[in-house]
Amino acid sequence: MPYENFNYLCDNIGRLFLIYTLDKRISTKLIRLKSTIAVVLFFSGLISIFPQDIEFFRINNEKGLPQSTIYSVKQGSDGFIWIGTQEGLTRYDGYSFKVYNYNPQDSFSLSNNNISIVYEDSKNNLWIGTWGGGLNRFDKKSGKFISYLHEQGNPHSISHNRVPVIHEDKEGTLWLGTAGGGLNSFDPKTNKFTVYENKKDDEQTISNNRIWGITEDNTGNLWIGTNFGFNCFNIHSKINKRFYINISDTDKIKSNIIRAIHFDTKGNLWLGTEEGLYTFDLKTLKTQKIDLSKELDISLNINITNCFLESEDKLLIGTVGNGLIIFNYATKKFSRFSYNNNPRSISGNDIRCISRDKTGLYWIGTRNDGINTTLLKPSRFKIYNDESWQDLKLSGKGVRTALIDKNGNMWLGTNFFGLNKINAARNKITFYKKGNNENSLLDDRIASIKEDSDGNIWIATNNGLNKLNPSSGKVKDIVFRGKSLNEKSINDLRCLEIKDSIIWVGTYGGGIVKYNSNDDSWSNYDADISSGNSLASNEVLVLMMDSENILWIGTTNGLNSFNLNTGKIEQVGAELKDGYTLKRIQIYALVEAGDGIIWIGSSLGLYSFNKKNNEYKHFTIEDGLPNNVIYSILEDNDGHLWLSTNKGICHFNPLTKTVNNYDKLDGLQDNFHYIGAGFKSASGEFLFGGVNGVTSFYPDKMETYSYKPKVIISKLEVLEEEGAVNLLMNSSAGGDDVPEYHIYPGQKILNIEFFSLDFYIPEKNNYKYMLDGFDGKWIESGNKRSIRYTNLSEGTYIFKVLGSNSENIWSSEVTMIRIVVHPPFYRTGWFNIAMFILVVLLVISIYSYRTRHMRRLQKILEDKVELRTKQLLDNEEKLKQANESKDKFFSIIAHDLRNPFMALISITKLLRENFNDFSEEDKKKSLGQIEESSKDTYLLLENLLEWAKTQTNRIEINKVDFDLYEAIDENLKIAQKSGEMKDISIIFKKEKTVLVNADKNLFNTTLRNLLSNAIKFTIAHGQIIISTEKREDEVVILIHDSGVGIPKESLDRLFHIEFKQSTMGTNKEHGSGLGLIICKEFIEKNGGRIWVESEINKGSKFYFTVPLSKKHA
Repeated sequence: MPYENFNYLCDNIGRLFLIYTLDKRISTKLIRLKSTIAVVLFFSGLISIFPQDIEFFRINNEKGLPQSTIYSVKQGSDGFIWIGTQEGLTRYDGYSFKVYNYNPQDSFSLSNNNISIVYEDSKNNLWIGTWGGGLNRFDKKSGKFISYLHEQGNPHSISHNRVPVIHEDKEGTLWLGTAGGGLNSFDPKTNKFTVYENKKDDEQTISNNRIWGITEDNTGNLWIGTNFGFNCFNIHSKINKRFYINISDTDKIKSNIIRAIHFDTKGNLWLGTEEGLYTFDLKTLKTQKIDLSKELDISLNINITNCFLESEDKLLIGTVGNGLIIFNYATKKFSRFSYNNNPRSISGNDIRCISRDKTGLYWIGTRNDGINTTLLKPSRFKIYNDESWQDLKLSGKGVRTALIDKNGNMWLGTNFFGLNKINAARNKITFYKKGNNENSLLDDRIASIKEDSDGNIWIATNNGLNKLNPSSGKVKDIVFRGKSLNEKSINDLRCLEIKDSIIWVGTYGGGIVKYNSNDDSWSNYDADISSGNSLASNEVLVLMMDSENILWIGTTNGLNSFNLNTGKIEQVGAELKDGYTLKRIQIYALVEAGDGIIWIGSSLGLYSFNKKNNEYKHFTIEDGLPNNVIYSILEDNDGHLWLSTNKGICHFNPLTKTVNNYDKLDGLQDNFHYIGAGFKSASGEFLFGGVNGVTSFYPDKMETYSYKPKVIISKLEVLEEEGAVNLLMNSSAGGDDVPEYHIYPGQKILNIEFFSLDFYIPEKNNYKYMLDGFDGKWIESGNKRSIRYTNLSEGTYIFKVLGSNSENIWSSEVTMIRIVVHPPFYRTGWFNIAMFILVVLLVISIYSYRTRHMRRLQKILEDKVELRTKQLLDNEEKLKQANESKDKFFSIIAHDLRNPFMALISITKLLRENFNDFSEEDKKKSLGQIEESSKDTYLLLENLLEWAKTQTNRIEINKVDFDLYEAIDENLKIAQKSGEMKDISIIFKKEKTVLVNADKNLFNTTLRNLLSNAIKFTIAHGQIIISTEKREDEVVILIHDSGVGIPKESLDRLFHIEFKQSTMGTNKEHGSGLGLIICKEFIEKNGGRIWVESEINKGSKFYFTVPLSKKHA
């Protein structure tokens, strides 16, 4: 019975009684009686009106559907949903769409994009009828289409290229209804069509060549709906009989356009026409019209596009412009579902196809409005908000608090838009807002609502407390102001709890207030750090009175208990095993369960507190909760908890610890909820308020969607250098009927995708998988339905996967495939055998070859002995020369180190024996001599060590690019002091900056030695000139001194150690004679040359080269 009829009945009952009484009190009671009757009738009528609450889920362009006009929907044996649209064939797996289109460049593509029907036969062949491209057969493995087109002059081709109807009879013959070419039967073995067309002069031919529908009875007859009448065609005799719906001439044409034709389980034939719905009695051969107009308030002549039999007593009817109609032909009752702004209503009124998948989910295709899916069951959740489609539109979106009073009225407090009252019949709404009259509120921000024992409604706002009398509609203002200017006022109220005449008020910033409604007195309890008997915080979020007269207080800084018997306030909570604590966290929700357990919702999850043993337990997202922020907690009649969170509503079973999560996809107002916005009514109705309104439901009446989905593996591919290879194309059955797939060397990466055969709310389906032989346990992947494995070792693996439906009910059947990873050829058995044979042959060959070869080796060995003897003699000579060099080196050490040490010994002895007799000048002179001898000794040792390194090849060469002139300048600074001691001027003629490539340390050692020699052999007041000359690939550096010169006979022996000679400097400086030898070694290691030009008493010119940097060359 509709709501309007309830109200009409109640109004007339009230008027009838009011006629006979003028007593105001009696009339008031009758008004209350009227409300009570309305409530009773409302709840008793829920079952009959529930069909109007059926929810639909839309699949449209927003979800990726490529085209919105849907002519056919069919679930294939592969589990995919196949959709025929105006823009091609679409495959849907619940998450994504794959489109097959006509491609004129591909002869194996779809022949036409305008799909009129998708049909799968008993052999799992997928057939596609098009509107202009004939018939197509789709090979799912290869992805190729085989087209059958009308050929002029070929009687065995299809008779027309528009194919809206496909039907397979009980014997496996395929029958096609065309739009102008009559009826066709198809033999897939011969690929030939047989055509049965209308002939004007032959009554035994079909009545019209435009065919709309085909169905089959139990005796082997096809019943065919056409553009004019319907036919009974015997598939064996090929005899046809025509039937017409005989009504007035004006409606005869439309009523005989039979667009839908179906048999029910009792053998009745149903006819859907452009003029309405008919039944045909096969016994009397008479038709009867079913009048839809009276009950559905629609036109008498309704255009029916298709029919689908739902069960033994229900028929689903698709119409043009009137939406979906469900007809219960047992009770002769109708339900109509048409589009409105409700997002859970059907998306459009022009219905083009209806089908049902293996799970019982219905698929309804529309013209221009996409697809709708439905279980044809009432929505478990009802929403009240301010959306335009609502019959009862709230004053605003966010609902912070909710209440259903003793009379069944629903009270909803909003965040900014005042208070809403919806009457018990749910057909009238009243608003209470902030204003200046006696019926207005203190503020439009409503935080909490409670009802007292007298039926008064107490309203906590952000600006004080209101008491509302529902009978009179009057509102009383209660403001907690300080008695003096120094005392604070408490305005921001957040929560309420009522015990007899005492109203407990939780505030944000003012602690809690105890208000006595009898005398309007109030007192305040707040946080006091210095007191051990105070609140943890003045910011109170929730209050709850338990069965032992203890007031529980949730704050932003933990939980308090207030024993009203003793007046003691304690902070509750302890450090838990998981490191969490009830202290210092925000407490949002409190409820005492039927077993006395206190359940606590917080910012860090759900807690339980057993007062008997002082035991705490903690539950978080790791235990299955959707979110750790728990805003409200309600207990149902089974002792289960319902939690509102930031991610929907959670159904929690305290005994089994199992959870079921619901979110916006399930029909909630939103995923986000408000603190304390939960309420349980006396009738068991639950309310949870949130940012987009309030969600209403009855936990006891919620039917669980219990379908256990099977999982389908939709992709199994390996990646190799040439690209991806789809292994699903090449399966082989194993011995245990598990499909087997093979991976070969070079195919390193394995990608697996899967999906559940459950399309109800596919976004909430979950999965877990395991690869036996690789994964040690089941891996839960949530909503993720793909996995990648890389570099699997050779061997045999079993991949297993399970899926759940949207309510976390898991499939009972494990989907499995076997994967065989083959080793590379060099690790196979045949390869090892071949290698063994090859090794044996190789050993024999080697032995034979070795025997023959030994003789040749003997001759070669003799030749080598002779050659080696000669080499030994040569090496003996070289060793002799090396020994001579060594002897020379040790003689240098023995001789040259002796002189400076003798000098040091003499000077130090003289200084020690005559220290007190020496003047300061003599002491300084002696110390100077010691310093000079030490320097000479150090220089000698340095040169000896450098030369020794060159002889043992232990010196490391590290050539780099560097600025030549910067390097020369650095070494000049070192040599400058020695030159100043002899008053020698050193001149450096710089040219343009040049980069050279050499080992900089070797270069510096070379330059310092040459400069040291020049200073050593230049007389006082002399001059040394340094100049450079850039050549093609090198730089020549000249050091020209005005010294004593070198005898001509000594020039050729300067750079050879065997002719090493040490000469005293002009100031009797000592030397080792190794400096120039080292210079030559280092210059050559840097890739350069050194030479000298000199004459006695005319000075010397030392030249050496350094390679240019490639950057500068």
